[in-house]
Parts: sequence; structure tokens; C-alpha cells
Amino acid sequence: IDGGTYLDTGTIEIEGKAFKNYGDKVYGELDIKKAFAVSSNCAFINYADKLGADKIKSMAENFGFNKEIKFDLPLATSSVLTKNITRTHVAAVGMGQGETLSTPFQMALVAASVANNGNLMRPYIVQEAKYDSGLVTYTAKQSEFMRCVSPYTAKKVGEMMEECVESGTGAGAKIYGVNVAGKTGTAENGTDKDHAWFICYADDGDKKIALCVMAENAGQTGSDICVPIARQLI
Repeated sequence: IDGGTYLDTGTIEIEGKAFKNYGDKVYGELDIKKAFAVSSNCAFINYADKLGADKIKSMAENFGFNKEIKFDLPLATSSVLTKNITRTHVAAVGMGQGETLSTPFQMALVAASVANNGNLMRPYIVQEAKYDSGLVTYTAKQSEFMRCVSPYTAKKVGEMMEECVESGTGAGAKIYGVNVAGKTGTAENGTDKDHAWFICYADDGDKKIALCVMAENAGQTGSDICVPIARQLI
């Protein structure tokens, strides 16, 4: 996939089912970096169909999907491709739909792992506790949770996320003097009001943060409602 191009005509057919881009857009010839930036459903359905269910499921599990994540608070398990694994379902998962269920926390971890060179640290809430006198009574111990991808792959995904903010659907998150990288999402949910998403990380040369903004049943795109919120948070 890397290095090749895909001709986006606005529609792609898998096993007789036609899939379209959001808003019936047609993007023309795209490499994977541009497809990511503009959020081309057709391109990623094509990639998913070529990769197949096993590779997609395995990579998702590298990021914590289909696994119980131990945390200070109870968490639902995010899942992907646990049933109905046909070419059509794989295609839908390829564009973030279909048999895909994720918590906002899970997607924040995805952003954090990319920002951290593919290495996901175990998440926790409290960094430090101390008395009024300043005596520290507790300090969280950082530990590796899982290696999601190689540093090379994390760098490539990070570059695509940067392009999304530079010239794509996440452009509203740009901040002078801060490197912001992200990915928008609009998730169908069986109602007429889609969920809106934006995951991102930001680095000002001193501090680095990762976050997920999800607007439930927003009826708008992640670009419209979540990106401005993320920018304010950053």
C-alpha cells in the first residue's frame, strides 16, 4: 500500500455492495497519506479489502482492541471483527464502521501510542499525592503496557496525522508554534445523528499531550464539532 496510489471515483463496490465517501465526495488519485488527510472511505475500503480480516484484527489488537485494559476505573472493552467476518464487513471496518466498537479512552490511547513511538504506557489517573507540607506520599510508576507498532510505523502514521491537520479534515486544529497531529472520524450508529470524533496529539517542544474528543449523536462531522474543542484543550 505504501508508495502506491488509488483512484477514488467516489464509489467502491465489494461483493455487490456499494460504498461511498462521506458527502458523496470524489477525490481522484490519492496516495495513502492524502487519503488519510481527506478521510477517503473508498481508499481505506480498498486497503482493507487487500489486507483482509486477519491482519486488520491483529493490528487492532496490538493497540488494545478485543482486550481488557486494566485501569483505575472500569472500562468497556473496545472490539473489532469479533463476528460477521465477510469481505463486506471487513470493508466497513476499513473505513471505521461495521463491527467496530470503541471507547473514547481507547482512541486516546491510540493517539498516545503513535506520539510515543509506537509504545503504549500503562494509563493511570493520579501522578502524585502529597501533604500540604509538600511531603510526597505517592508517585505513580510508569510501565510499558504494550508495544503497538514499530517506531518506523508510528513515525509514518504520525506523518499522516500531521498532514490531516496541515491540509485535511483536521486543519481547524492548527496552532502556531505547536506541532499538532490528528485524525477526524464520523461514526454511523443506527440513528440519523452520527457520532463525531477527533483524536490527536500535540507537542510544543517541551510538553506532549494526546487526547480524544468525541461528541455523541452530534449529527455533525468530527471536523465541524470536535476539532475546535480539541484546539481549545491543547
